[in-house]
Amino acid sequence: MLSEDQVKRLLKQCESVDNTYKDMCGDEGPKYFDYMRNKGWCQALRLVLKKDTYPIQKGELNDK
Repeated sequence: MLSEDQVKRLLKQCESVDNTYKDMCGDEGPKYFDYMRNKGWCQALRLVLKKDTYPIQKGELNDK
């Protein structure tokens, strides 16, 4: 398992890559897929650090 500092370093690297991808890819093609995957990593790492949990509802889980 990664330490909090390692997760922060990884997030920083992913954010740096994210900025690079924004400049070099359009809305489609293989680079766009890489951009979207990296964006997902950024969101997941922020969630682990509890910085941005917006897409996940805080309410009770409904298993019905």
